[in-house]
Amino acid sequence: MRRLGVLVVGLLLLFACGRRDEGEQPASPSAPAQPSTAPTSAPVAKSESNAKLVEVAASVFKFTPKKLALKVGEPVRFHVTSKDTIHTFTVTDLGIDVELQPGENKLSEVFTPQQSGTYQIICRIHSVSAYGMEGALVVTETGEDSR
Repeated sequence: MRRLGVLVVGLLLLFACGRRDEGEQPASPSAPAQPSTAPTSAPVAKSESNAKLVEVAASVFKFTPKKLALKVGEPVRFHVTSKDTIHTFTVTDLGIDVELQPGENKLSEVFTPQQSGTYQIICRIHSVSAYGMEGALVVTETGEDSR
C-alpha cells in the first residue's frame, strides 16, 4: 500500500511539472533569458549626466580645495573623498550633507545653486572651533570667485 502511495505521488509530480497552461508557448532555445529581478542601477537622469563634477578631499582638519566656486543654475555633483578618518562634507544652508567612512569616496546628489552667496562648508565631526575644519562655497553668476 505504501509503494502505491509513493507511485501515485510521483506520477502526480511528473504530470504537474510537465503541464503547460493553454496558450503558453514553449521557451525558444535561442531566446535570451529574461531577468528575474529589477536592474541593479537606476537610469541616470539627464540633469545628473550634465552635472559638473567637483572633486573635494577631506583630511584631518581641512578640505582640499578650501574654497569652491559655483555658477548659479549650473548642476553639480560633489565627489568627496575621506583621506583618513570619518568626515562629512556639509553645507547646512544648502541641504548638502555627505558622510564618509575612513578612505571612502562618495558622489553627492545633483545640486543646482539657485542664488548667489557664500556658504560655509563644514565637517560636522571636526567643525568645533579647536579643529576649524571648514571651507567656503561661493556661488556667483559667472561661477568665478572675484574675492
